[in-house]
Amino acid sequence: MKQYCLICFLCWCSVFYTESALGQKADALRLKKYKDCVVYFASGNATLDAAAIQTLETFLQEIPISDDTRFRLQGFTDDVGSPTLNAALAKRRTTEVQEYLKTQTVLTEQIEIQAFQQLRLNPDKNIAIQRAENRRVVIEYWALPLKNDSSKAILNEPAFTIESFFNRNPVQFQQQFTINASEGAVIKGKKGTVLQIPMNCFVDQEGNIVNGKISFLLQEAYTYSDMLFQNLSTVSDGRLLETGGMLFIEAKDTAGNRLEIREGAAITAAMASTAASLPEMQTFNGIVDSSTNTVNWVATNQQVLSNNQGNLLWSGRMLEGEYSRYQKSLFNESLTGLKEVPVWNRKLPKEIDQPRFRKRIPKYPRLKIVEKPNKEVLSTKMPQTTNISDVNYKKKIRKKYVALQKKYRKKVQYNKKKKKDYRRDSIRYERALATHEKNVLKYRLYNDNMRIVLEEMYDHLTNFDLAEYLATYYQLHSFSRQFRQRNGRMSARKAYIKQEISSTTYDTTAVIQELQETLHNTSLRKFTEEEARLVEICWSDKLGKKILKYSAHWNFNPSKFRTNRYRVANMYNRVNSEGNLRPYQLRRIRTMKTIVKKLYNYNKLAKVDEELQHKQIKTLPLITRFCEKEKATLEMEQKFLEAKTKLNILTPSDVVDIYSNAMRIQNVGWINCDRFINQSNVMDLEIVTEHTQNTRVLVLFEGGFRALLEAFPMQENFKALRVPANRAIKLIGFRVVGDSMEVFVEEGTVKSLQGVKPVFKKKTVEEVEQMMQAI
Repeated sequence: MKQYCLICFLCWCSVFYTESALGQKADALRLKKYKDCVVYFASGNATLDAAAIQTLETFLQEIPISDDTRFRLQGFTDDVGSPTLNAALAKRRTTEVQEYLKTQTVLTEQIEIQAFQQLRLNPDKNIAIQRAENRRVVIEYWALPLKNDSSKAILNEPAFTIESFFNRNPVQFQQQFTINASEGAVIKGKKGTVLQIPMNCFVDQEGNIVNGKISFLLQEAYTYSDMLFQNLSTVSDGRLLETGGMLFIEAKDTAGNRLEIREGAAITAAMASTAASLPEMQTFNGIVDSSTNTVNWVATNQQVLSNNQGNLLWSGRMLEGEYSRYQKSLFNESLTGLKEVPVWNRKLPKEIDQPRFRKRIPKYPRLKIVEKPNKEVLSTKMPQTTNISDVNYKKKIRKKYVALQKKYRKKVQYNKKKKKDYRRDSIRYERALATHEKNVLKYRLYNDNMRIVLEEMYDHLTNFDLAEYLATYYQLHSFSRQFRQRNGRMSARKAYIKQEISSTTYDTTAVIQELQETLHNTSLRKFTEEEARLVEICWSDKLGKKILKYSAHWNFNPSKFRTNRYRVANMYNRVNSEGNLRPYQLRRIRTMKTIVKKLYNYNKLAKVDEELQHKQIKTLPLITRFCEKEKATLEMEQKFLEAKTKLNILTPSDVVDIYSNAMRIQNVGWINCDRFINQSNVMDLEIVTEHTQNTRVLVLFEGGFRALLEAFPMQENFKALRVPANRAIKLIGFRVVGDSMEVFVEEGTVKSLQGVKPVFKKKTVEEVEQMMQAI
């Protein structure tokens, strides 16, 4: 019976404890952060000083403390010392704050220590100030919301999470248009997208063709900033895509009912990106996941028309037409020509070790007290007694006097020797000090020279890319060979448009009259024979052979170049503007200089470049004039395109000829111009973030390769699957902590960022939005 009663009692205790724990957990989930406080510590110290205690006292006086109150502590350290010692130091600091809170009637179970973290520094800001600010403990005050609490965290309102941050309605990206569905229209978005909407394109839910005014919504996403704000990625069923631009289109009638595109009809879209003209680009439809509000792209296997395959329609048959329309060149009005090839003039100075002065200042010696013996003084000190005769007394005095004379001479010699040694040591010290000062000046000069070497490396690698130089040269070389032909085609194009609008195909509407007036005002002045010959000679085959010979022997690795440029920029940003460099910085600069000089020495190319720079000074004004003429031709083509659109005689080839690409849209919603990325050399990228709750990590690709991939959360880290291993990337992480956010940014290659442990920095929501806008 006793055993039975004992078992019942234990069961009742366990049920009571479980219910109590569940109640406490439910209360903890409802807690809201109301206030926080920061106390700072001295370097290497974990003791609260008077200022920190005063801060804590003021903080505790401003908040009510009850049983539901919770305090969360976060300890931080600077970057001085090893991570292991810094973690222990941060723990001691949080424990010190915890012990102080206990003395102020705060219970132990009300205090939670969340994390210990060693913060990194921003090389662009003051290092000492950052380190002082990083030696801190953050105390957060959490409590249950009151019934009359009007803040954002009231229980009946949704909490601020990472999902709510990214799932906001992107009103700033929505563009509203009003068009006549029965006439069709040409719509141009703010970012350059051109949509050609044919007549009678939309139908209602019952399949009836819609006439009259309708509202048309357009959203564009070309940059990483656009994708982040609109919660987009470039993934199709787990496979990474390279994007040429994303669109969201929606049409509604006057009653607000959603419209669809009529079967057999299609909207032709010209994307405002050069990537849309790449081979193997196709149309993807976006399927929105209602639970996460993310978009998965589904391939339609419908190829995007471009100049690369401009003679093919989506049906696969050849385009019909006797006249080849003018295609835009690769230049614009702000053409600057070839950049000057940098010459590495600065050589590495002779390496000098940091001078150390180890000699001490010689101290003046302690000299012995010297008193010259005197017989009269000695007689006074040793008076004659009655039992000593005069002869014996004189002998005694003489003997004592001789002994004192001997001691006197020894002391004098000792003092002379000490003074001599002191003078000798003083001379040696002064000579050593002078030598040290010379060595300090030499070392300072060595530092200045190494700083100049670093600046030269930074300027050359940042402002000059040989791959871009060669690409620009080959563009100019190709352009010079096509210069006469392009001039002729522009003039012929104007004559063709005149002939077209005067034919019976067009009626004499106001649109055609406006186009005729544009043609009359467009002046396409031809270049003289001398000017055309000057452009052709500038980038001649002779110079091309020299550059081709140089580039053939030059082993250029773009990924390696970007990595070395990033390393040099990182060193440059971390170097102080004043004072001597640290020994490890000097060693790194010498190592990088050796690597850079071996890989990127352009002295031979500079001789060829001198001739090019001399010639292109005369030809750049001609090319600028050509670009202006080309701009007028393209504007004339645009007017012709608008006229054909309003007359409903526009073809997809017209869009390709004007905008270099055309995409067929047969459904409303999200549309993407993408292509699959080669999956031959891929690897999984792991990002260690300690915990993944309310956190999101994105992988952005750099180097003219636009793709965005979201990493999947694991237990204590994030993992991005099947990432191209030879690409330069940027990792961006977002984390919501209470009502604020934390962000990290890491740049590098996929291999260099493998297993990276990023450091989150606290920012406001407005600061995060500004950062996203700048990407």
